[in-house]
Amino acid sequence: MNGKILCIIFIVIMVWTAPAYAQTSRDWYEEGLKEESSQRYESALNAYSEAIRGNPSFAPAYLKRGSLLFSLSPNRAVESFNDLSTVIELDPDNADAFYERGRMSFFMLKNEDGREDMIKAAGLGHEGAREWLETPAASKQSGYVHLGSYITPERNPIVLFAYNQAELDDTAKTLLDDIARVLRNELRDCVVYIAGHTDNHGSEKYNRDLSLRRAEAAKKYLSLQGGVQADRLIIRYYGESRPLAPNETTEGRAMNRRAELMALKRP
Repeated sequence: MNGKILCIIFIVIMVWTAPAYAQTSRDWYEEGLKEESSQRYESALNAYSEAIRGNPSFAPAYLKRGSLLFSLSPNRAVESFNDLSTVIELDPDNADAFYERGRMSFFMLKNEDGREDMIKAAGLGHEGAREWLETPAASKQSGYVHLGSYITPERNPIVLFAYNQAELDDTAKTLLDDIARVLRNELRDCVVYIAGHTDNHGSEKYNRDLSLRRAEAAKKYLSLQGGVQADRLIIRYYGESRPLAPNETTEGRAMNRRAELMALKRP
């Protein structure tokens, strides 16, 4: 008798739990949409992640997760950017992915990349991207100049720093020398934004102060050694809030200890 009861209980449990085991990536995705519409955002993220785990090629889940990650916390821009890039790899004609990645790029100060994505999204019929390209903000963004394309050899205008340091090494000084030469000659009509950043080691306040010192070090060198007028150099500092790469690896943290330089043509 006990054996029969146990058998019945087992069958009931299996029947009751069967839908969970049978849940597909599409099911998880639909659940994520419902959770997000109900403002249960963490549950929505979990559902989108389950959809991706079940089918790593399921582009819609990457798109929703990437967009939601950024809206919940701009500090997760790198994760969001990676999800959106995956969508584009899986679905190269996904206008929404180009639009959202363009937004990420502007947030991460990759302005030229952002504009390229907006143009691509508009070409694929995205109305939001078309409206963005017609706004005064877009016209202003078009004034950004990629400093790295003016120096030889061409390289990104990013000064890297050692751990917990704000001093410029020889490599940084060489880069700044080349940039200063360009600013004195070809780009005399540009102002330059110098944005300081850190990795995520240390307190938030300490990292903000450190990122300021890094930006100030680059500005001081361009002005005193490079001969660039100080009023053309504008400082911004973000601490650990805008990582260029994931902080989970040594290489990623090294890339985040930086000062980025962006030139903008004066109106």
